Amino acid sequence: MTIDVLIVFAITLAMTIMFFTGWIPIIAAAMSVPLLLQLTGILTFSEAWSGFSNSTVISFIPIFTMAAVLQKSSFTYRLKAWVRKLQSVRSGNFKVLAALVLATFLLTTFMNAASATAVMTPIILSIAAETGIPRKQALKICGDVSSNGILVLPLGLTLASYLTYNSYLEAGGADPQYMFSVMDQTILKAPIFLVWLVLMITVGTKFCAPKESGETLTVSVPLNQPQEAATQLTPAQDKLAMGLFFGSIVAMILFNQLFGTPIYLTCGLFALAAFAFKLITVNDALASMSWISIIIIACTLPLATAFNNTGASQIFADGVISIIGGSTNTYLLAAIFFIAPAFMTHFMSNTACAAIFSPLAVTTGVAIGVDPRFLLVASQMGAFSAFCTPMSTACEAIVFEAGKFKMGEFVRSGLFALISWFVLFMVWFPICSNLFFT
Repeated sequence: MTIDVLIVFAITLAMTIMFFTGWIPIIAAAMSVPLLLQLTGILTFSEAWSGFSNSTVISFIPIFTMAAVLQKSSFTYRLKAWVRKLQSVRSGNFKVLAALVLATFLLTTFMNAASATAVMTPIILSIAAETGIPRKQALKICGDVSSNGILVLPLGLTLASYLTYNSYLEAGGADPQYMFSVMDQTILKAPIFLVWLVLMITVGTKFCAPKESGETLTVSVPLNQPQEAATQLTPAQDKLAMGLFFGSIVAMILFNQLFGTPIYLTCGLFALAAFAFKLITVNDALASMSWISIIIIACTLPLATAFNNTGASQIFADGVISIIGGSTNTYLLAAIFFIAPAFMTHFMSNTACAAIFSPLAVTTGVAIGVDPRFLLVASQMGAFSAFCTPMSTACEAIVFEAGKFKMGEFVRSGLFALISWFVLFMVWFPICSNLFFT
């Protein structure tokens, strides 16, 4: 093990300790990562600070701007009015939470996890105050659903991601019979996601602490309070604002799928139109940004580069292989390839974590003679199950900030989502393999 590898592991450990202990503000802890990676010579200046020019991070700016456009319209008022009606009926709070979760999932499907959470967070906070449901509970569950709600329905990213999976399989030397078809990801994920969704709404509420340090988080506001204004926009502007927002979603999906146009370009044009039509101001846009979320993601992305450049990722991978030994038990292998990235993704970008483990999963499956698709899917599902820390996904970072969570509380609140997702995967895994992939 080289000195560079030891330095990368030390920086990762130091970052983790700072995030967990709150020794210094979380933004400062995140900023220390690229600083230390450059100071120690592990990465160059451009590599260490590349997170701030990353397309995902850049996309946050127009995405949050469009979220501000939707907030200025009457959409949130209409959504809150619909959800409020559910609170007045039997099992009202359950139906309110279910409606928030469903709305989060649908927005995630048509937008992305970060923008869906950005849109839903102020709605959740407002409805929680008015209905009395614990705001931390609602925020955390919706954040977890947003984190895990991608690649479920055969829409948007799901239609393209199977090509990425096939690229990994082809590069790893997998037999052509193991290539994915368009619907395979939905078959693999949708059934367990549906069950997991029900568990999160029914059982998961017991594991998301509604109170912290004596602070009352279940503020009930009388439902007969004075009528709030639906929007400050004119009727024409209101329709235009909602049209631009939902039009931007459709345009982002279509142009990205058909022409490969980056999301930030398409969404950026719609954001410019919103400014041109005076739907929002610069201050509105700046206020909509979740700066903590943006900085956390931008500063931790270079860790993946450091892991790859120094060989630290290979050392970690070799450790996983040594645990596997000579076993060819597919279920044991799937469990290991789920657990390893599920652990790592809590301390780095989930996309980066998936990029590290996906090639390893394919090459391992090919080498020992098991279906590499199962190990690839296990590593992907593990890498995108970071429910216990705010470091891997923007949506969890947004929830962490909005809910004023402490790190220990956030970890405890995410454990049920992680454990139940793993158990459901391991139950559905053999059923799915026997029915659809034999």
